[in-house]
Amino acid sequence: MKKLVFVIGVLVFCLSSTLEAQEKFLEISGVISDKSTKKPIQACNVYVRNKDFGTVANSKGEFSIKIPREYQGSNLVFSNIGYRTVEIDISELTSEDNIISLVPTTIIMEELVVREAETILREAIGRIPENYPENHEMLTTFYRETIKKNNSYVDISQGILDVFKLPYQKAGRDQVKINKGFRSQDYKTQDTLVFKIMGGPNTMLLLDLIKNPGLILSSDILEYYKYELTDIREMDGQKHYEISFIPKDTRDPQLYIGKIFIEQKTLAISEIKFGFSPETVKIAGRNLVKDKPRLAKLTTLKVEYEIKYREYKGRWYLYYVKNELAMRCNWKKKLFNSTFHSISEMVITDRELMNVRPFEKEHRAAKYLVFSEEAGKHYDDSFWEDYTIIKPEDDIRKALAKISSKRL
Repeated sequence: MKKLVFVIGVLVFCLSSTLEAQEKFLEISGVISDKSTKKPIQACNVYVRNKDFGTVANSKGEFSIKIPREYQGSNLVFSNIGYRTVEIDISELTSEDNIISLVPTTIIMEELVVREAETILREAIGRIPENYPENHEMLTTFYRETIKKNNSYVDISQGILDVFKLPYQKAGRDQVKINKGFRSQDYKTQDTLVFKIMGGPNTMLLLDLIKNPGLILSSDILEYYKYELTDIREMDGQKHYEISFIPKDTRDPQLYIGKIFIEQKTLAISEIKFGFSPETVKIAGRNLVKDKPRLAKLTTLKVEYEIKYREYKGRWYLYYVKNELAMRCNWKKKLFNSTFHSISEMVITDRELMNVRPFEKEHRAAKYLVFSEEAGKHYDDSFWEDYTIIKPEDDIRKALAKISSKRL
């Protein structure tokens, strides 16, 4: 079987938890939506105030978080760029079916006439040393990869990963260790094309653009882009500049389009969304493909990335990474073609900042790890225990049940 491998990253779940975990933790779940439109707010931040752990909502606005019982008197925070933050005492929330409505905010952009977008961005890059961690971190993360063929899931891999993260001013690669993993797949024997996500969690960490500025935030690349201050948005009671950017040469397949959000007072970069333009995505997507079958013509339809940071005790920490890719496969001499859609997500659910040590060499995940091939080697019966995850959407839950039933 000929295999196709592309570079990017994605994620999934489980519902059970042990009695012991239930005693130690409060599990709270619900749905977050826009109060005006009633539409779900995907990737909305959910965390305990003054504590450095949390999660994000899924694409349906659904969330689930496990909170140590000693924090029962704290507030659970729901925040997203462009919305007024909501805080609720944990004791007032039920274990499930909580309905959280966020109100969109409107801010008069009086500063647009006095601040230039590129000037703001250059100042933000200059303040990176004071805005981001200067010490090592040990992260607990939830990671999920999903791959759809047409409208059906064919591969779902997920896991709890530990990450030893270097300070932002220190050169070197962050280290990944797989703590737990799980995989469900449904590639039929007649399939002649199999997608694999190469790099997995390591690729997601490379998307931390504060540490790896690459073709977006490196100071010498700014001259290749046009920047515009398009809005001022609110999050967590703070104003954030919204800076949109496009390449000066829109035909260059190595440059991106997107938005950068910068907190107004500290000039900390809080969120970045970017991808390839419709004009360049087909050309740029060729670099993501390896081992293409000879009779297959691959067309990249979509490549998008999202990175979030969250402030904690005066510093901004990596919080969430997502990438998404869609690709159409046209076969020569075949009537029917296929579209593959992959999503990778990684959310930092907990963080240790004191007395952390790098992993022993034998415990480190390989640089070009194919996570789906390793996930099943790290499964156990009490899979999620007391870990917080990104709640899976209904279609993922159904796909997991369907794939599992085929094995019985």
